[in-house]
This record gives sequence, structure tokens and C-alpha cells, in this order.
Amino acid sequence: MTTNPTQKRLWIGILCALAGLMLLFNILTPMVCDDYRYCFSFATGERMSSLWQIFPSLVKHGQVLNARYATHFFVQLFDLLPLIVFDAVNTGMFLLLLVGICRLAAPGCRFDPALLAGVFGALFLLPPAFGQNMLWLAGACNYLWPATLLVWLLGPFFRQVSGGEQALSPLGIALMALGGLLFGNSSENLSAAGMLVMGLCILWQLLNRRKAPLWMWLTVAMALCGWLLLMLSPVDKPTGMAQEGLLGQLMDRFTGMLQKWMTHVGWLLAITVVLGCLAPAKENREKLALAAMLTLASLCCQLAMILPSYTPDRVLLGPIVLQLCACALLWPVLGEGQLRRLGNGLCACALIFALLTAAGALPQNYNRFRLAKARDALMVEAARAGETDVTTFYILGRSKYDAFDGLIELSSDIENFANVAYADYFGLNTVVVDRLEE
Repeated sequence: MTTNPTQKRLWIGILCALAGLMLLFNILTPMVCDDYRYCFSFATGERMSSLWQIFPSLVKHGQVLNARYATHFFVQLFDLLPLIVFDAVNTGMFLLLLVGICRLAAPGCRFDPALLAGVFGALFLLPPAFGQNMLWLAGACNYLWPATLLVWLLGPFFRQVSGGEQALSPLGIALMALGGLLFGNSSENLSAAGMLVMGLCILWQLLNRRKAPLWMWLTVAMALCGWLLLMLSPVDKPTGMAQEGLLGQLMDRFTGMLQKWMTHVGWLLAITVVLGCLAPAKENREKLALAAMLTLASLCCQLAMILPSYTPDRVLLGPIVLQLCACALLWPVLGEGQLRRLGNGLCACALIFALLTAAGALPQNYNRFRLAKARDALMVEAARAGETDVTTFYILGRSKYDAFDGLIELSSDIENFANVAYADYFGLNTVVVDRLEE
């Protein structure tokens, strides 16, 4: 399957248009909830003003909350900078995720406009907490960024398994090792699922070629080090389950996690199965094996959330991305005939539906943005007037495409962590809400 210049220009045009759309979504996303909290050092409680204050803050963070040092470094870094800097960088990170998934297909499909359209449609429509995953500063650093890093780490692994020996340069090996370390420390469940795929790739190499390159072992070892640093932190990890009836509670959570996985990943799973059935087994042995590995990892990534007491919908981004990678890997099996035209049409429909959904969500996001900015202005005015205890309004999300949806917003409880952080940010004593603004 080859790519002609016209296709490549169309691919670039679509990517640029999507970049503009995502930048607009990012710009219309204000600071929310944890974003204010991470403006302050966890070590001293003071408002941070320099890069060097981040490091002792992260050490304390690992002792009181969690040891995701890699992701929370960037959260606190961007809280030091104007928000527009994060908006631009985060837009680029979303584009890297798109391009990285497309690159998993055969070389001739990397600039396939239909594949790009389908991948964007899936990423835009399927995650149940899009605003929290892709737009919210604290959320994107913890979910979008690790998913993007994983996709680019898996590329060399998949090319190695597919028969193309990856003779990485010393710089490439160093980058893979560093990427593995950062990825391993970024997520409890996605990091474990990613290491599972990498480990299965090494096992495939050993079974079929009796050897695996050193860089594969090094990447997995570094990822494991980062993950152990996260999991062995002294922070308590409550499960929220009583000892009595533990098995029944586990089964209930297992059923709930599986239902969520089928609800949000089911379409991609069905596409993977259909493409797998269309692929001649002999010619696509490695691709089918990789797709199976990704499907297993997607399921395990979801089921790993059985134990934690807090499992927000944003954790579903990892399983969705893993299953979407499986679809992209098998995309070339459609060939150039009628099946390919059908696939192109379905991808175009996904893109159109995603754009129509975006057109409906943007005005609502602008409304949330306007309210947030108006509230911030009231806080600044109150602080200048010497007020210390302020009563204001709270904001609710309108759809899954804004960052307010499903997050702990300001409440009537002055001791709520969001209220405390918001008050500290504006130099106030307390902030409390008494009404909803629409």
C-alpha cells in the first residue's frame, strides 16, 4: 500500500486542521481544581516561583499522595508558566499521539488520511472523560502524556517483532531507556500494561529468533524501576473494601470494570476482531500476535483498577489507546479493494461525527471558560479590596469535553481541598460557594 503526494498533502492538511481545533479546545480550558493545588510546594506550603522548588515538593508529594514523580513534575512546571504555554505543548502532545498510532501501521499507511481520520474520531468520541484526559492540565500530564509516550516506545518493539531489525544508535538506546523510566513512573495501571506488551515482545523474540536486542531488555528494566518507585512509595493505597465478604466485593468490582471496558472499548475490540479475521494468518502472523498482545494489555489495564478505591472514568484512556493501536496495526489488511473503500468511508464518518460533536461542545466550553475567568476576576478584586473571606459561585461541566465535568469543584465546605487551594492562590483566607452559575 503506497502513499501518493496528494494523499500526503491531504494528511498534512487534516493534521493541521485538527491541531487548530485542539489548540482552541485547550485555550478554552482554564485552571481547574488540582491545578491551583500544584502551584504550591508540598514541602513548604509556599507558592512556588522557581524550577528548583519543584524537586523537594515532589519528594514530599511522594510521601503524602503518590510517587508519580514524572507526571507531577510537569504539572508543577507548567503551573509556573503562563497557561498558554501548556495549551500549545499539550496540543502538540495530542498530535504526537495521533501520529504515533498512525505510524504503527505499515510504512505505506503512515500518511493515510482515512487512518488519521479514524484514529482522531476514536480518540475524540470514545473516552468518557475527554476534557479531563486531554485538556485539563493536571489530567493531561497524568493520562494523555503517558499514553503518548507508550505509543512511541512501542514503535521500535513492534518493528523488531515484525522482522525489521532495529539497530538503534547509542542516542536512541539512551532515549528508549529514559522514556522507559519516565513511562514506568507515570501510571499504576497503564505502565504495568505497557510493560506487559514489551515483555511479550521480548518473549516472542526469544521463542522465534532465540534472542532479543539489549535495548529491549534495558527499556523494560528501566520501566520496571520507575514503576516500582511508584508502587513501593510509603503512601497508603486504600481499597475501600471490608475484610468481610472480600471475594464478593472483588467480583462486583471485576464485573463493573469489565462492563466499563466493553462499553468504551467494545467498538474497537469488534473492529480488531473483524480486521484479524480478514488478515491471512501466514502473511500477518506477527501483526496478529501484536494485536492480541495489545488486546490483552487493554483488558489488563482496565482490570488492574479493581483494587483501588478511587477509579475515575479518565483511567479508561489507557485501555482505549491500547486497543486503538491494535486496530491501526491491522488496518493495512484491508488492501486496496472494496473493503478499503468501506473502511475509508467509516473513518470519514467518524471524523465528521467527531467534528459535529466538537462544534456542539465548543460553545459550552467557551461558556465554562467565561464563567471561570469572571470568578477569577472577582477573587482578584476581593483581594485588592482587603477581603479575606469570599462567597462566590460554583461551575458544573456541560459535557465530557470540558474539564469541569466530573471534577471536584468549589463547594460549601471551606475545608474542601479545592476551596483551600483556590483561596490560597488568590491570597484569601477562605472561599465558599452558595450558588450555581450557568
